[in-house]
Amino acid sequence: MHTEDVVAILQEANSIVLNCTYNKDSKEDIAKRHIGWQKQIDGVFEDIAVFSPPGKQEPFIVKEKHPLYSNRTILIAPNSSIAAVMIIKDPVCSDEGIYRCWIIYYSESSVITKTSQTIVGFVAKKPEEFSMSSNELEENNSISLTCNADVGSPQGYVQILKIPEYSNTPEVIYTSNTTNIRTENCTEYINVTTTYTVTREDNGAVFLCSSQNGLSQGLGPNRESPKITVICMYKCYLTKEKYFKILENMLKKMFIIVCCREKNLGISERF
Repeated sequence: MHTEDVVAILQEANSIVLNCTYNKDSKEDIAKRHIGWQKQIDGVFEDIAVFSPPGKQEPFIVKEKHPLYSNRTILIAPNSSIAAVMIIKDPVCSDEGIYRCWIIYYSESSVITKTSQTIVGFVAKKPEEFSMSSNELEENNSISLTCNADVGSPQGYVQILKIPEYSNTPEVIYTSNTTNIRTENCTEYINVTTTYTVTREDNGAVFLCSSQNGLSQGLGPNRESPKITVICMYKCYLTKEKYFKILENMLKKMFIIVCCREKNLGISERF
């Protein structure tokens, strides 16, 4: 028995297809009206559509759900494909949620109910805005990062990440709370501002704002900031003893002095 999560772009999708495929062996039987699609409402799964195996009763929408589904739902009964399909046309905000396919199997010795869940959600979109207060600042100062995004559903949220100059691995520095605030057209916006204190190791880093939700796999749609420049608050000074020690080491191997940005790297004699 198998179902798949469905992600829709509400403004673009013409329909939501819920497909429940199943199988049974020769010793099992499925009775009439013992296949169905349900939706979780207030924590309880309620029937929407009921199906029967091939050659038996035609599928139907249960009476209580007629106002919501009867005029915009297509039901495809199991046939040679052995699948119960419910197609919801012209999706609306309330179609988002958790659906479940259920089947009752009968055999000589037992009755078994099997279920499989599907999450219908709305896609997270690329942030509309991602800005920072400055891209050049002194070390140990804070930078403000602002992100505005339609995070979709379910459980939409924003993440802000940092990618160091010499790394391809993003580091999460901020995660917003999830949102349930939905506008008329079913978008779910989050507008956040957070601060981050930079160190000299952040020189050359970039930041990302990523739009995420419960259906995101890995990094979601995102915007990237320019590289930041971190200015040292002091130069790198060497004593006389350290200066000659460095000269000695340079004869043996490469010796590197790291500072915040190259034009601030200075060596001052204190002889």
